[in-house]
Amino acid sequence: MFVGYTELHVNHEIRYMRKVSRSFYRNAFIFGVFATLLFCNTLLCLYYLVFNPLAISDQQLFQLVQSIIGALSIALFIEAFYQKRIAQVKKLAHIRKRIKASVYFSKADKKIFLKKLRARNTDRVSVFREFLQKEERLKSQ
Repeated sequence: MFVGYTELHVNHEIRYMRKVSRSFYRNAFIFGVFATLLFCNTLLCLYYLVFNPLAISDQQLFQLVQSIIGALSIALFIEAFYQKRIAQVKKLAHIRKRIKASVYFSKADKKIFLKKLRARNTDRVSVFREFLQKEERLKSQ
């Protein structure tokens, strides 16, 4: 029963962390899809403009519209990147806040977990999961 409760508590914390960042990831996905579609449209029209210039009667207007669509696609790519980055920052901020707020660990133990989070090659969710499991063990003692 205790192991189930610990896993339930850990999963609840991770679900909350994902809930905090879900809207940013969703926005990043939507912006990325639209940016890809607009960029493909721009490349297709550029192909027609270069290899079949006689097919388009009003080339200046066409070029203006396609340059605006191309700029919009690049802006959406950049916005998708920033939305994804904001989601990662929100998740990391939640993890740090949760570690700092723990009353079951000493300051030295908290520093160790925060140092693990700063390492570039670690999976932050696994560090957070480890922290939550150790915290549950300390609570039960």
